[in-house]
Amino acid sequence: MDTDNGSLTIDRRHAGSLLDALYLRYHKPEFIHPDPLELVLRAETQDREVVALIASSLALGRVGLILAAGETILRTLESPFDALTSLPARDLRLLFGSFRYRFFSGEQIANFLIGVSTLLRRFGSLEGCFRSGMSDSDTNTLPGLIHFVGEMRAASGGDIGILLSDPEKGSASKPERAPGAAPLASGITRMARSVQL
Repeated sequence: MDTDNGSLTIDRRHAGSLLDALYLRYHKPEFIHPDPLELVLRAETQDREVVALIASSLALGRVGLILAAGETILRTLESPFDALTSLPARDLRLLFGSFRYRFFSGEQIANFLIGVSTLLRRFGSLEGCFRSGMSDSDTNTLPGLIHFVGEMRAASGGDIGILLSDPEKGSASKPERAPGAAPLASGITRMARSVQL
């Protein structure tokens, strides 16, 4: 490791062991707060994928505000999976109509939750929807992500703003393309490939 010039340079031969040591040191519950992940870890097993989608979709700005907004939504739903698979859209609109978070209106939050509700009923889980967009020949998860976002937007019944980024419209999962080629990888995949540990 070289830190003489103010930057950190890691010898590739030792990078794996350094990352393993950091993982062992910091992969502990006491280091999670404040992070929206704590909402997911507190959730019951059947609620986790729903809570994870809600928390990640609200993850804009200060973490304290993200946690407060997530807590409010989850407290209102009580058991997110049960609530979203049983409440009709009109009830979700009533429950969240006056809710505000940053620049998201109550209508956008309600539409988002209606989309989640519809996908849970149709596919049994959010993962089921994602997987239905994948084929055995896919070399990455981008087709599943594109499918999931399309299904979610269609199922929402209205505007959800940027609560869910569209990978086909320049989000962080924007497809990488060579001239004339099909999508190869997401931005996250490009970052992982550039590290090549």
